[in-house]
Amino acid sequence: MRIQHNIAALNAYRQLGNNNNTVSKNLEKLSSGYRINRAGDDAAGLAISEKMRAQITGLETAQKNANDGISLVQTAEGALTEVHSMLNRMVELADQSANATYQDNVDRENLQKEVTSLKAEINRISDSTNFNGINLLDGSVNQTKAITTAAITVKTNPAETTKALGAFDKVTSGKKEAATAAVDYSAKLYVGNITNTNSAAKNLVFNYKDNTGADQTVKIEIAAGKGISTDNIADAFAGGPSGNISAVTDSGTAFAGGGEAGKFTDLYDVSADGNIITITAKADKTAAGTGEIVDGSKLGAVSVDVSDIDAADVAAATATLKEKYNGTTENPIGYGKLAGKETDYIKGQSASYQVASKELTLDLDSSNAGKSAHNRAVTVGDRTYVIQSSNAELKGLPTDSSERDKYTTVTVNDSDDADTVADKLAAAITAEESGTNNNGGYVASSATGGKITISESTSRGAVIRDDATKGATNATGIATAKQLTLVSASADTGNGTLATFDASKMTNGTSISVNGKNYTFVNKADEEVAEGDTKIVYSTSDTSEQLASKLADKLTEDGVTGASAQGAAVKLNESNLTKSASAQGAGLTLQIGDTADNFNRMSVKISSTSAKSLGIAGVDISTDSGATAAIAVIKNAINSVSSTRGDLGAIQNRLDHTINNLNVTSENMSAAESRVRDVDMAKEMMAYTKNNILVQASQSMLAQANQVPQGVLQLLK
Repeated sequence: MRIQHNIAALNAYRQLGNNNNTVSKNLEKLSSGYRINRAGDDAAGLAISEKMRAQITGLETAQKNANDGISLVQTAEGALTEVHSMLNRMVELADQSANATYQDNVDRENLQKEVTSLKAEINRISDSTNFNGINLLDGSVNQTKAITTAAITVKTNPAETTKALGAFDKVTSGKKEAATAAVDYSAKLYVGNITNTNSAAKNLVFNYKDNTGADQTVKIEIAAGKGISTDNIADAFAGGPSGNISAVTDSGTAFAGGGEAGKFTDLYDVSADGNIITITAKADKTAAGTGEIVDGSKLGAVSVDVSDIDAADVAAATATLKEKYNGTTENPIGYGKLAGKETDYIKGQSASYQVASKELTLDLDSSNAGKSAHNRAVTVGDRTYVIQSSNAELKGLPTDSSERDKYTTVTVNDSDDADTVADKLAAAITAEESGTNNNGGYVASSATGGKITISESTSRGAVIRDDATKGATNATGIATAKQLTLVSASADTGNGTLATFDASKMTNGTSISVNGKNYTFVNKADEEVAEGDTKIVYSTSDTSEQLASKLADKLTEDGVTGASAQGAAVKLNESNLTKSASAQGAGLTLQIGDTADNFNRMSVKISSTSAKSLGIAGVDISTDSGATAAIAVIKNAINSVSSTRGDLGAIQNRLDHTINNLNVTSENMSAAESRVRDVDMAKEMMAYTKNNILVQASQSMLAQANQVPQGVLQLLK
């Protein structure tokens, strides 16, 4: 027996300690509900659980973000609902103002007052609608501060060239005029029985065009308190006033009838059928006493004006017409309105050729025009005509003999005026219409003021347009200004800034449009951009200088020569090149997922809905013409607002689905995290019960083991 080391007690003590630790862990798990309370419990499980917790937190926050996004969209869409209502009211007012029953200076002005007020309210809504201080409808959500743009013109020092000889104007394309058959002018008009209830005589007015195309009028005066029939009106054209018709005048002259030269009865026949009058131009009519054939193409435009007659009398006569003729025609029935299709009077013509032509106005000094024209040229067809003044030296002509043969020298004097220079140039062009050095079949004529009309020859026009495979000749190619290079270009260049970058404000989706082509910056190579846009992939760590370099490289790839990055700016360096650029941001970006990936970010763009942006700032319905034009303009604005609301509705519906998906994902992730981290209470209680018994047993055994050495005392007695 040993007393220095009680091995049994040491073993029992160790087991007691282990059991106490195990029970402690059981109690920790049971009291916390977690299987994993520290990394020592399950290091891998803890790492998985914490990642899941971060994902769940992100998903729950994304749900809040999406709900906030819906609130933002609903705020904007709610404001646009009222804009729609106001635009519809403006259409109503424009339709109302376009009616002929309103006066400009009274009724329409009052209607315009409401339109002005509605435009002001639309502007107020555009400027004031906001969500959490963010303006939604003023266009600012689409703006970007990452790129500053400018419309610029950059130039090199160009080579010195001759000044243009003049300016081209009055271009007429060549075409073949086909033969036409004669078409008689004819118009059928509702002119029914009508009574003048007024105490004063009233005029029924017929407008027409005479054989010169001038506007004329025939006035049939209806006596006070009297009525006339359709037949009375037709008879009045032939015989003048009778019965209740107190006077008939033609263009202010008392009606003579009998075919007075150039007047109505000399040019038109009138017949009546029921309450419809037919007015027909007299075919192949020779104007009385002149021996000249009337140009039928100038006749027509017959209409009836009842504005002098009381509106109630016109309305009564129209009601009678409608009772009689309703359903017989597609034309709206009204007193003096067309009862059928109006046909034109066109005289028959033989086929003819309209030659293509182009007018050149010489731009020469008022004094010594010939001298100022020296070394200036114009290309006509296949040849170039160079003006040489008083045998002075010509510069800039080709040295190759075959090319030089395509040039014709036109010699003038220093003192020649512009008209003389034009005469000599026109003569030189015409002289080479055909022959060895022909210009391709072009002739020219001169006119006062230093003008030259360059045109196809008639024979050339006939040859070309008798060919069924060829259509009208485009006259723009007949003649062009020819500028000869006199001095080589200088190496000095100009330089202009197109765009300047600020990397700290760059966001994914920011775009810049250069001369109408969009370049969109994205930070993922596989991200899609709008159809037709050029993608530029950037990194969030890129500097302003690197962003500028990437745009310059893309511009160069697209053929924009002279583009280069200089610091944070993109500059152009090219001769006489004008470029325009505008930048647009990615809009408001909603974080609708738990990661920073682009697919978890949603862009919301809302265009400005101010009156100017909608195109209605200039709407004015204070006149009949203005009201008519305003209808289409306002309807276009309605379509624009509808498109914006449609975009917002699509975003809202997408966010609804996004929230549903986030809810399901969050629920599933929470279940997964619970399986990893939460404790099984029943199983843990079983373990606790077992371990608690072991603790008590180990305590009892430790006490027993401590009693064993005392047996030595019995040996010492």
